Amino acid sequence: IPVKVPEGQYLVMGDNRPDIRGEDAITPPAEFTRALDEANLLDPDLVVLNGDLIAGYVHYKPRLKEMWDAFDLAVSRLKMPYYQVVGNHDVSSRAMQNVYAERYGKKFPLYYSFDHGGCRFIALDSDVDGEYDHIGKAQLEWLKKDLETAKEARKIFVFIHKPLWQFAESNWMRELHPLMAQYGVDTVFGGHFHQYYKDKTRDNVRYIVSGGAGAEIYFKDIAGGFFHFLTVTVRDKRASIAVVRTGGVENEDVVTSDFLNKAESLKSALIPLSVRLERGATAVPEKYGLVIANPFS
Repeated sequence: IPVKVPEGQYLVMGDNRPDIRGEDAITPPAEFTRALDEANLLDPDLVVLNGDLIAGYVHYKPRLKEMWDAFDLAVSRLKMPYYQVVGNHDVSSRAMQNVYAERYGKKFPLYYSFDHGGCRFIALDSDVDGEYDHIGKAQLEWLKKDLETAKEARKIFVFIHKPLWQFAESNWMRELHPLMAQYGVDTVFGGHFHQYYKDKTRDNVRYIVSGGAGAEIYFKDIAGGFFHFLTVTVRDKRASIAVVRTGGVENEDVVTSDFLNKAESLKSALIPLSVRLERGATAVPEKYGLVIANPFS
């Protein structure tokens, strides 16, 4: 009997921070909490949150604590493991980077990797203090060693908040993409831009931008400007990616037989209504009174 290779399904969400232009830079957007609830309905193995987790860009520790507390409360509703990647809003200064490291450093370092279902997941930091939009020497050397240990992985997925392969000042295409190609990375996921689009596949490495998990949308719907998250399904040697618009996943009780029966009873009460006119009447009275018992809330 052949050994069945386990399948896996993973969710990717990018850019879930509050709107920094609004009055409330603390409370996570409703679209993000809706996406988290939909994640629970889909029941994946795990969720990856790809950066810009809070509004950030402040140095006052009590304010940062409020932001991270609100974020932690929101993601606590997830029923499966989740992993987070840092974005520019999360670690935009040495002070913010230190706060993040103190709070999450043991569980979610600035860059790290983990394995699940025979796949390697690599989280990179596009905004290390002093190395913005650039992968510095220390992180690059760590990445080389990590990729070397992942040679036997079924699939390798890389997550980085900013899509540095598009940044002219970045060293991505010069130093990192050759590593992606050499070690057979399946997909590199970026965020930062609040939209969805699939970029060019280079040397069999897919590049995808997904930044629609709750932060304000700047683009037209036709250009990927809609709230969404991604599902990544791994079967055997194939990884398929689907784009799920937030609000499109419903609980199994969205329509029940009880609902249909109540709707039918209401419809039955309304359809056969008729008005009996007195003999000889030449006009319908201006007003009629009707009492209906509505079975719905």
